[in-house]
Amino acid sequence: MDRTKQAICEAFSQLLEEKPISKISVREIAAQCGVARNTFYYHYRDIPTLLQQILEEVMDELVRRYYSPKSPVDCIRALLDYMKAHQKALLHIYRYLPREDFQAYLDRGAQRLTEGYFDNAAQGLDVPQEDIEIMAHFYKCAVVGALLDWLDAGMDYDIKRIFFRVCVLLNGSGKRALLRARRMQAPEPTEGE
Repeated sequence: MDRTKQAICEAFSQLLEEKPISKISVREIAAQCGVARNTFYYHYRDIPTLLQQILEEVMDELVRRYYSPKSPVDCIRALLDYMKAHQKALLHIYRYLPREDFQAYLDRGAQRLTEGYFDNAAQGLDVPQEDIEIMAHFYKCAVVGALLDWLDAGMDYDIKRIFFRVCVLLNGSGKRALLRARRMQAPEPTEGE
């Protein structure tokens, strides 16, 4: 990303920490980063386009940097740490975007994390791809649902503690499900075996 676009993104992100999106103008973003208003429009059609780019880049960066197919807890930790560090901005975004648009960003990131984890967990097992996809989808729905519930509550409880507790309680359950799926694929023994 070139320096001007980076400056625009950083200025907008700073303003998001201070106030709702509906109170932020292109003129204010341009002034914050020291560029002309027309420079903003050279790079972005409008504020929603800028917001879309930022959300996509943040999710891509979190997945790229913190994804660990052996440890879903580390992926969740990175996402929760980011969300907590940018709590005001995220609440402003969540309250601005239609819920289904915001959920689409969460879905995409959580889907990538869970698919990667289950693809890795299934390595060396003869598990039908459909079962891997079902498990990844189920866990993605649980993660996204918990995050949306937390956002609905204004992010005012310790979701990190809850996620880690759930991870401890469910530790190994995904792998066990894959092993069951593998056993279900074994041919039925014939008479005399």
